[in-house]
Amino acid sequence: MPSLIMLYCWDDNAQRAGETGDHIGRDGWTEGGLKRAILGLLADDATPARLRDNSAETALKSGTDVAAQAILSPIRT
Repeated sequence: MPSLIMLYCWDDNAQRAGETGDHIGRDGWTEGGLKRAILGLLADDATPARLRDNSAETALKSGTDVAAQAILSPIRT
């Protein structure tokens, strides 16, 4: 299920959400805008499929192994 992100501060996750354009700013939002955003997420059939594809692709990349090697490489040299 897609998430609705209401940006609160400018951290890495907020930056990524802001780059997609799929977010609600903490200033200037309205009840009507929030309702439209929620209904839009619930009606969006393409996003769940895209998220499943992204998850499957990420699982194939073995990111934890790459991260572990990067952490351990200075110790091994």
